[in-house]
Amino acid sequence: MKVKTPIFIILFFCCAIVFSQQSTTLQKKDSIQYFLKNASGKYQLRDLEKAVDLAEKLEIDSLIMVANVKFGLQSYLKKKTYGLDIAQQNLNKLYLKSKDSFALAKVFHYKALIHLLNFKKDSSLYYYIESKNISASIKDSLEVGRRLLSMSNIQRDGKDYLGSELSAIEGLQYLEPINDIRFTGNLYNSLGLSALRTNKNKEARRYFNSFLKINQQNPNKKRKYTGFFHFYNNSALSYIREKNYDKGIELFNKALKMDSLEFKSPKLYSLALDNLSSAYYSKGELTTVLNRLKLANKIKTRINNISGLSTNHNLQFSYYSKINDSKKALYHANKALEYAKESNFTRREAIILLQLANSNLINKKAANTYLQRYININDSIIEHEKTVKNQFARIRYETGKKEKENFTLKVENDKKQLEIEKEKQQKLISFLLAIGSLLILGISFLVFKNRRKKLAFETQLEKAEAREQERQQIAKSLHDEVAGDLRMLHQQLEKTNQVEVAKKLDVVKNNVRNLSHQLSSVRFNEVNFKDQIINLISDYFSLDCKIKVSGLNEFDWTNIESPIKRTLYLTLRESLQNANKYAKATQINIELNQTKNNVYLIIKDNGVGFDFSERANGIGLKNQKERIEEINGNIEIKSSINKGTTIKIEIPIHV
Repeated sequence: MKVKTPIFIILFFCCAIVFSQQSTTLQKKDSIQYFLKNASGKYQLRDLEKAVDLAEKLEIDSLIMVANVKFGLQSYLKKKTYGLDIAQQNLNKLYLKSKDSFALAKVFHYKALIHLLNFKKDSSLYYYIESKNISASIKDSLEVGRRLLSMSNIQRDGKDYLGSELSAIEGLQYLEPINDIRFTGNLYNSLGLSALRTNKNKEARRYFNSFLKINQQNPNKKRKYTGFFHFYNNSALSYIREKNYDKGIELFNKALKMDSLEFKSPKLYSLALDNLSSAYYSKGELTTVLNRLKLANKIKTRINNISGLSTNHNLQFSYYSKINDSKKALYHANKALEYAKESNFTRREAIILLQLANSNLINKKAANTYLQRYININDSIIEHEKTVKNQFARIRYETGKKEKENFTLKVENDKKQLEIEKEKQQKLISFLLAIGSLLILGISFLVFKNRRKKLAFETQLEKAEAREQERQQIAKSLHDEVAGDLRMLHQQLEKTNQVEVAKKLDVVKNNVRNLSHQLSSVRFNEVNFKDQIINLISDYFSLDCKIKVSGLNEFDWTNIESPIKRTLYLTLRESLQNANKYAKATQINIELNQTKNNVYLIIKDNGVGFDFSERANGIGLKNQKERIEEINGNIEIKSSINKGTTIKIEIPIHV
């Protein structure tokens, strides 16, 4: 009995300790769930940070993920970079521990948000692309679409409207197949805003209508509500840009009459008041402008909307200038400048300075001072926007090359690959040593043979260039001489009332002109190859026919001979024309590649296709083949009914 008693006591205390630890763990889990569910208001970030700390102490991966993701998101919404930094560091540690690619995608996502809050949009775009690529590698379409929406917004703010449209369209390709509503609608809204910024107002309204249709299905009442506001507001702006003030005013009033807008979203309500006042001002009806501006100013002051106050004071400056009240006009101009600086609204600051420089309310000396300030700021804005556009393009293409990389490779696979490479190198060294003497003897022969091939290749290019010049001359003669003579003959026939003959002759004249345009080509000493291709794609790109190009910016095209670039351009032009006009394609993929000795062009469309066996000897395909074979190239065409067409072209660069 004496021996059993101490053992029983020890077992009792051990069990007590275990149960105590389990109880503590459960309490911490409950606390984390409580903080995540109830954190709100003034102490929201504090409570979420507590949840993060508890999750780190428990070392439970799922709780670490959830707590840090929510803490990072709320930190961004409250513009607190310290919270984002903590979240991304914790998520990075989680990735290193678990190799969870979702965690790594969030690391880059939150780095992008940190740079966005610090107004470093180029760096933000870079990390958004990195995050998007990782999400794409794990087939997380929703996250990919969200990142592309953010990228589209950044590119649009940086005036990279083409890049913004491409990102939005790519986002739709990920989100529409999974029937997402929220972000799909926002992507259409982003497309509409890009079109609005480039004065394509009808196109913008088509996108806004698509946004409205999707927004009507949004199950989230708050997002659905704000979605209706943005539809009314943005559509109204498109009409105002067309000087259709009545339609714009009608839509602004619809926005203002939305149920309890003033209380549900005072920021949006004051925005609509400013926009409606601006519309009436532009229309020339000033009666109710001032009252609305004062009400909007009062609301913006209450909610501390600094950038909105800059816009509001700018509108009041315009109003008082219109009625020649110089004292109040200058007061509001200075307030607008003050708020523009405080909110880093540089573009607004430049607008106000230019308005002051052109104002008749100040003396010439003051006007010159404002003008000089405007010139300095505007020059910096232009330079910054140019730099940002270039950085966006560079980041886009550089990171695009990484899209095919596999981010889920294990460290063990890397080591195995290194071992395989090392073994290959050892075998290669042994092989080279064994046949070294044979190579030395063969080098001189190869040099001689390659020199002859190079001379033959250069001669072939010169012949192609000469034939191209002949085509140009024929085209010029057809356009300037034959078409001109036909036009004179057409006029003479009309004068003699031979109308039917004149009409037939007019058809012949148009056919001659079309033939001259087909024979004419492009010269890359005037516009570089890359810009020519971009311009060509822009001519055929539309909402009904989307074109995706890759590889264009990855190589130095200045080193490629003009006959080769010309052949690529003409082949692409004819293929796009055929795909758009005859194949009725809605998607065209263009891929350009270079190797040391060859350049490749692949054109693939999803059009109606054709029976290749029946059209193999058609004049269009025959002309394409002859043009490519003139410079020793090869062309392969695959097509079948309802399965699209693929064209593969290979042209040697040199031999």
